[in-house]
Amino acid sequence: MKTYNVSLARFKRVFFDNFGYDNIDIFNNNLKDIKITEAPYSISSLLRKLIKNNPAVYINCDNTILLIKNDIPEFIIFHELFHAASSLMEDDMIYSGFRQYDFKTRYDFGYGLNEGYTQYMKEKYFGQDPREKYVYLVEKHFASLLEEIVGEKNMECFYLQANLKKLYDKLQDYIDYDKITRFMKNLDFFKDHVSSKKDDRTLLKINNKIKDCSYFLLDAFIEKEKQKLRNNEINKDEFDDNVAEFINKLDKDVYFKDYMYYGVDRDYVDTFYDNSTNKVR
Repeated sequence: MKTYNVSLARFKRVFFDNFGYDNIDIFNNNLKDIKITEAPYSISSLLRKLIKNNPAVYINCDNTILLIKNDIPEFIIFHELFHAASSLMEDDMIYSGFRQYDFKTRYDFGYGLNEGYTQYMKEKYFGQDPREKYVYLVEKHFASLLEEIVGEKNMECFYLQANLKKLYDKLQDYIDYDKITRFMKNLDFFKDHVSSKKDDRTLLKINNKIKDCSYFLLDAFIEKEKQKLRNNEINKDEFDDNVAEFINKLDKDVYFKDYMYYGVDRDYVDTFYDNSTNKVR
């Protein structure tokens, strides 16, 4: 059976070179007995069904990266190692980056954002392999924009400490708790349905949730920039430029395999922007 010590050593080197003392505790603890192993052929087909055909999975309760398919490329192992670096168990709960899973109730929350940010972290520190062009494409897009609002160091810290509460606390400086939860649930819905066959009704629902995510991010970003303007950290021209640049990042359509998910409604955004900026002073 192939060993993956070289990939693990490379990940460790990059990880410890880039993250400070406060963000390495979970990974240090999991490193003590982490396993990277290939699934036996006799059970791999069942596992594929359980994990929806993912080529690999990090199993929190066993601290194991289980490789379901043969000849797994290194970029997939790095993605799973970021899960290992940000996951812990306490009682009946799994805290994994921005995901929380309750074994008793089977309540699962935050996995859409968590997968998107995990992939974003992997590509930020290890680059993008052409074969992963479509890996968590939409979730990654929104996670990267959320990081612009929260701040890179904050976002990485909250993720590596598996502290969803701190993410909520930071975002509540700019937007309501209930809107944050809706954003998280929208991304969960997208991840649940993106790989399944979709009728027109489901596609419309997905597109509406993507737009809702975009408006959430724009709302939070504008409020953040308003606060900076009021505190004289930026001037009005800088405010306008920053918001326009953020809108341009939101205002794009996302292609995913055979489907197209539409970006924001520009007319809506322009109206939203005008209404928001009129209240700046």
